[in-house]
Amino acid sequence: MKNKEILCCFPIETISRDLDPRLHLGLQCIKEGYACLIGSKGGVAKTMAEQNMPFIYFDKGLNSFAETFYRNIKISKGAIVSLDEEGGVFNEKNYKSELLHRNGENILKYVDLFFTWGEKQKKILIENTSIPEAKIIASGHPRFDLCKPKFKEFRSALLNNHINIKSKYILINSTFTAANTFLSFDEEIQLRIDERGDGSINVKYERQLYNYRKLLINYFYEAIKEINKRYPELTIIFRPHPGENAEFYKGLFQKFKNVVVTGDGSAQEWISESSMVLHHDCTTAIEAFFSEKFIVSYCPIKDDDFVQALPIEISSVIDNQDQLLKLINDVKDFSSEEEQNKIARDYIRPIIANVDFESSEIIIKALKDIIIEGSEVPKINISIFFKEIIRKFIKIIKKDLNFSLFSSNELKTRQKLKFPGLNKKEIEMKVSLLRKIDKSLPEVKIKQVYKDTYLISCL
Repeated sequence: MKNKEILCCFPIETISRDLDPRLHLGLQCIKEGYACLIGSKGGVAKTMAEQNMPFIYFDKGLNSFAETFYRNIKISKGAIVSLDEEGGVFNEKNYKSELLHRNGENILKYVDLFFTWGEKQKKILIENTSIPEAKIIASGHPRFDLCKPKFKEFRSALLNNHINIKSKYILINSTFTAANTFLSFDEEIQLRIDERGDGSINVKYERQLYNYRKLLINYFYEAIKEINKRYPELTIIFRPHPGENAEFYKGLFQKFKNVVVTGDGSAQEWISESSMVLHHDCTTAIEAFFSEKFIVSYCPIKDDDFVQALPIEISSVIDNQDQLLKLINDVKDFSSEEEQNKIARDYIRPIIANVDFESSEIIIKALKDIIIEGSEVPKINISIFFKEIIRKFIKIIKKDLNFSLFSSNELKTRQKLKFPGLNKKEIEMKVSLLRKIDKSLPEVKIKQVYKDTYLISCL
């Protein structure tokens, strides 16, 4: 089958995280003769089978309770590949269980290829699932390709669309979602129990995590207050996690002259022009590493039960406010150190494979081995199938009878922050920037096929 007859489908959940790497990968696919469908999860799901082409669905995270959805893809002459957007950095003590939970055994039979962030995840899947080793490829992830110096011009151009900061700034990326959402703790836990539907939420652990992250918010507040006071020439960009309530931070820092709270754009954009990236245990530290930035992990408290280890291990670790202030005072040139970079590479390489190569090249090469037409449709797991139906039915009943503990408006607000909409001009602008960097990318035509969903193909 010729590539031009195959459609690569990229659903997007969180625009600030997903759009750029998936668009970049889509353009690389188009260069090899594929077409590309990109947009909201609902829009892609509705329209991918309507394009009259065999297609490959790039799942951003497998869902054990969506077996009917995956089966329908197979019936519709589609293939499925797993390219997990959150598949590499977890708490070390929960690493194996979290990875396996994201790859439910009942779904694995539908997936044609698994692209893991690194060899570590590949090894766990080989040893603990029924996935044939030949189907698992340690490709790394395209989001880290876009963090490399090659794409700095792309990131800087996007940042200039949001804000024009001429002074030096410290970027602080928050990972305090557990303690700062639009819902109360009880509401958030109930929502996650409903979404998972398998009893895997440990409420006691989540309460402890909530308390831990709440403490960190206070520690970071005190540190930011003191930095703002002592170093008025420094701007502080505070970037909440996409799942957080940014309005809480805007209120918290409203009296601080040089603190800007914003969720605009992607983390990569803000990293590109930052003097230093400050975090506790945020995955964006890894993106900052690929961008060759000076990275500091602020750990006034550190509990291995709750932190993601890798972002801390690749950073300069500061454990009190005085040390942090001294660092800012003493270090005039916030440039990454060669020795620290070497140590970081050794930590990162087993978990994120594309330290030394382009992830998109590995992914596209592997796609050529997928057989779509004539592939057997797996038998459905009856037990999971009925659980899925019951789970959906209960959610409908709760909605109709207003059993939900939380307001639908709050959920809509949170969803809008993650996916505020996708317009054709934004895609055209980003395609143009990427083509300036990679001259081998072809000219493309972009056609809207559904709300927030676009078909991109070679002219």
